[in-house]
Amino acid sequence: MLSLVLTVLQCIGALALFVYGMKTMSEGIQKLAGKNIRGVLNKLTNNRLKSITTGIITTSLVQSSSAISVLVVGFINAGIITLRQAMGLIMGANIGTTSTAILVTAFGFLDFSIDTLALPIVAIGLPLFFARKDWHRSLAEFVVGFGLLLLSIEFLRNSIPAIDKDSISFLESFSEGQFLSSLIFVITGVVLTILFQSSSATMALVLVLCEQEVITLQAAAIVIVGANIGTTLTANIAAIVANVHGKRLARFHSLFNIVGALWFLPFMSIAISLIENAFTSLGFTQEMDFNLAKWALVSVHVAFNIANTLLFIPITPSVENLLKRLVPSKENDQQEFKLEYIETGVMKTPELALLEANKEIVRLAQRSSENCQRLIRLLESNDRSLQEEILAQLRKHEADTDRAEEEVTRYLSRLTEDVISNSTSIKVSRLLSIVNDIEIIGDLYFQITKIFDRKISKEIYFLPEQRDGIKSMLNTLHESGRVMVTQLKSEEDRTTDLEHAYRLESLINKKRNQLRKMHLKGIETGDFNIKSAMVFSELYTSIERIGDHNLKICEAHSGIL
Repeated sequence: MLSLVLTVLQCIGALALFVYGMKTMSEGIQKLAGKNIRGVLNKLTNNRLKSITTGIITTSLVQSSSAISVLVVGFINAGIITLRQAMGLIMGANIGTTSTAILVTAFGFLDFSIDTLALPIVAIGLPLFFARKDWHRSLAEFVVGFGLLLLSIEFLRNSIPAIDKDSISFLESFSEGQFLSSLIFVITGVVLTILFQSSSATMALVLVLCEQEVITLQAAAIVIVGANIGTTLTANIAAIVANVHGKRLARFHSLFNIVGALWFLPFMSIAISLIENAFTSLGFTQEMDFNLAKWALVSVHVAFNIANTLLFIPITPSVENLLKRLVPSKENDQQEFKLEYIETGVMKTPELALLEANKEIVRLAQRSSENCQRLIRLLESNDRSLQEEILAQLRKHEADTDRAEEEVTRYLSRLTEDVISNSTSIKVSRLLSIVNDIEIIGDLYFQITKIFDRKISKEIYFLPEQRDGIKSMLNTLHESGRVMVTQLKSEEDRTTDLEHAYRLESLINKKRNQLRKMHLKGIETGDFNIKSAMVFSELYTSIERIGDHNLKICEAHSGIL
């Protein structure tokens, strides 16, 4: 009994090392190519082929379809990409995740002991951890993670005891069956992937079992199809707190793999025969130390995802309409504000976490800049019900930004609890400064609602020159907000928009000074009612302060703190 427990723990430990090695390798490549990943994702178009290609490339780099699927849920949740674009990314991610299986098969099942390759890789990578440059340490993570991944394969092979044919004879009956046996192996793949939280770990285990002839090649292939279904759980968990668009994407992820399994399983034996014959016709044989079974299994994995993607590409619009019927919109779904990125699942690697936080902050900044247009409408309207509606929107925005600032700050603070690079620490400081300024802008708009409350309740009216002066200042502030949002969407340290922001801030100050002179002159000559003059003064002062914080946000994004 004790030996059985130790054997099970050894298998679990080997799989845990595999997952840890893959995670470490993933984090390293994200840090090395993080900006490139962000650039590719932010430049997505409605071209399905480009979306699929992007999904393949990013998943191959990150080595985790789960990470990409959660990230894509966040993008569609915030409305940055459409459902159709996101569907292309998910299809591409399913193909990209097969790269792990190819690496494991190519390097993890060689005839010589894997220690010969894995330990030197770790030895080369370890000294880089102590380098001064961030990219050297990131490279160390990737190299050491890859070495640990290979080493875990050796541990997994050694931890699974040799199994005689008699003890696994019951599996032969499953393998010879039809629907029931296929269902059992599919469920096995789903359960293993949910437990390991990695289809790649399931693939590694199945490759070892296939190598030891514990299960047949066809049974192993069916388990892998089940693993593809199991890996959709992560996106569905992330979509629990997502809006209707995120939920639709998660349902598509499941639908894509389930439908693929239903049509592919009946042709599984034919696909395996074709692949084996193809390798044989190319001259690859067992006598050449070519492990035909394992490469056939990997090829089935790749073929399944490519064929399923080719099937879905022409019917994507129809599937999109089906998802909209399956997950209908709620009437208030677009009106209810909530953090879209921060709430989509657990904490991720620094690159992905900063990307999510930055996108959330851009969203908040966009909502903040929209308030300027509301003020212009408020200034021009004499309709009491419309005025109350606009004031209610401004008050709600203030409450939203207060909550957002608290949650984003908590999210970024959690990021700093781990050891992070200097560049990541600087980015976190920038984002904290920016979200604080957005919260202050929300407070200033709330103060303006109080000014208008007093103006409306006491029936204080502006003269045409007062109204025109405030409106002119608000138009410049609106342009300032637009530049601020554009700056946040651009690459960091870019100064083109910053120069424009300085000019607009100077223009806002100039208009403030002009209105101040008008204010003082109006009081002196008696042209302005004293109550009107006080409201007028408070209003242009608050508007000027909002302009200051718009500029501070642009400066923080450009590295000026």
